[in-house]
Amino acid sequence: MQVVVPVRSFLGMARLADHVSPETRCRLSTTMADRLVASAREAELPVTVVTDDEAVAAWADKNGLEVAVDPGEGLNAAASRTIANLETWAVVHADLPLVTPADLEAVLVALGRVRHTVLSPSHDGGTSVVAAMTNTFPFSYGPGSLRRHLAALQGQADVVTRRGLSIDIDGPHHLAVARRLGALP
Repeated sequence: MQVVVPVRSFLGMARLADHVSPETRCRLSTTMADRLVASAREAELPVTVVTDDEAVAAWADKNGLEVAVDPGEGLNAAASRTIANLETWAVVHADLPLVTPADLEAVLVALGRVRHTVLSPSHDGGTSVVAAMTNTFPFSYGPGSLRRHLAALQGQADVVTRRGLSIDIDGPHHLAVARRLGALP
């Protein structure tokens, strides 16, 4: 299973801009991306980083990761374009401060068992992980994406719920939760 990690920029996380400095957002983004990559490596899963940002591409290159160029048409297009040449993949978002190798292994096991799509919800109704054994998928990211993904798949998906995949950083209250759980300094 190829782990596909879309990273627009380490200076992203715009919803935190009023609450933390650009330097802190950059450190936070890099820390979470490092954790995800370390978890994938420990699970012996290859990683492709999807970006059009030079700093992210340099980080990926420094870490020996494959880089796919983001076409600049949004997250759905970036994910679709990257999986087009893959047979077994998982798009995993880099804003998961608690992700572990066991979380990624759980997705892989579920995918091997069901042989179709595996989704992992974020705590707020989004989709933290989409995994499948096909080179197409109707990506529909954004608020409430889990519901849209399930509807598009007409029930042909296994939902894997794990703490490390459900807590993502989309806003200041998520940051507070991650800190309270000891995931971030």
